[in-house]
Amino acid sequence: MESDIVPLPRLLKGELLRLVKEFEDIPSANLKKYYRSSFWAIRSLSSSKIVIGDNGPVNASDSVIWRDKTPEFRLYRTLFARDSLQVAKDLLEYYPELAKSTLIELAKYQGIEYNEDSEEEPGRIPHEIRDEKDPIAKKLSDSRHWKFPYYGSVDSIILYIILSLDYFFSTKQTIFLNNVIVHNSGNSITIAGSLKATLFWLCEKIRITQHGLVWYTAINPLGIKNQVWKDSWDSYFYHDGKVVSHRYEIASLEVQIMALEAIIKAEDSKVFSESN
Repeated sequence: MESDIVPLPRLLKGELLRLVKEFEDIPSANLKKYYRSSFWAIRSLSSSKIVIGDNGPVNASDSVIWRDKTPEFRLYRTLFARDSLQVAKDLLEYYPELAKSTLIELAKYQGIEYNEDSEEEPGRIPHEIRDEKDPIAKKLSDSRHWKFPYYGSVDSIILYIILSLDYFFSTKQTIFLNNVIVHNSGNSITIAGSLKATLFWLCEKIRITQHGLVWYTAINPLGIKNQVWKDSWDSYFYHDGKVVSHRYEIASLEVQIMALEAIIKAEDSKVFSESN
């Protein structure tokens, strides 16, 4: 007879298993009624009513109805810029409204000042947006001194540039660049102004490094160590297998490729000669 005991994962040095929790399985006889199409899933993630994107960008995740009251399954039911931008980019051909609403929503929270707790910088696009009354936001603020929106990612801003220009190329809507948006600070900005700020941030990041690379490091000592898609602390290694030292700036390969794509598209678009 096979054992029902699931072996614990092998932990790496420095890792600690804090909690093991079991969840009740759904009887197979009831599974069929929970099956949904990918279209339904996207609508759910974006809370769309009629057109995908008519109610803003997608959240990083959602919980299905039978898990809605389980906190662990609602952990990422909020706006993570990297996730929303990538989904909008992948679906641009089919749901351009999703790209538009994603760009507008993120522009509202674009960085305008320097803040160590939130890792905000002028021009930077946030990594994670939560209401400060959110229990998860409060927990992160208490334990890691995070302030929300939290800006600890280097690729969100580059994806924002790429999606902005992809949307512009695909729709040719110059008027979109001049749309006036009310920023979270109360000031008015345009998408063109927001895009200029992101490009200035990117170019400055490249200019101040010896090798012209886009690097990241956590400004908040308790912030995210690897501020890219592979953002767990142990996701990057040296050639000998040792985890990289986060005492130094890190320039990951995929970010350099994205940055090159963003700069080429910005040069090809001539976007600023066509907008105010």
